[in-house]
Amino acid sequence: MTGSSTLRSPEPRSTGAPHKFVFDFSEGGKDQKDLLGGKSANLAEMVRLGLPVPPGFTISTEACRAYLAAGTVPVNSVAPGYVSTEMVEAVPKEALDKVVAKIPVGCLGEPDEIARLVEFLADPDSGFITGQLYSVNGGQYM
Repeated sequence: MTGSSTLRSPEPRSTGAPHKFVFDFSEGGKDQKDLLGGKSANLAEMVRLGLPVPPGFTISTEACRAYLAAGTVPVNSVAPGYVSTEMVEAVPKEALDKVVAKIPVGCLGEPDEIARLVEFLADPDSGFITGQLYSVNGGQYM
């Protein structure tokens, strides 16, 4: 695929009613797994319970299916493992050391490592890559 390809949205629903595809984590819960996907529903549930979750949002699985079916833009997911962020680094050292010991590469990921994958997938020249889940976790889950 070359940079000359144009990306367009899937056709709007025929009902004429606006349809929401993007949800803040504070808007969901575990009962919305079919709409948000399993991990996003769990993160939304954690927010609902008052547990610490970094600010974020999710795009509904329906939106991903619509874009994938329309063939207009690639749809991929990036599932990072433990990444060196303020939230992870706030975990008590003893607990964090136990987590790192279970990561085959022996360290936390860096935000730039995740960003490089996202940048690659967002490049128009990567348009043939679609429908994939990329687990970026140092080999922790294979």
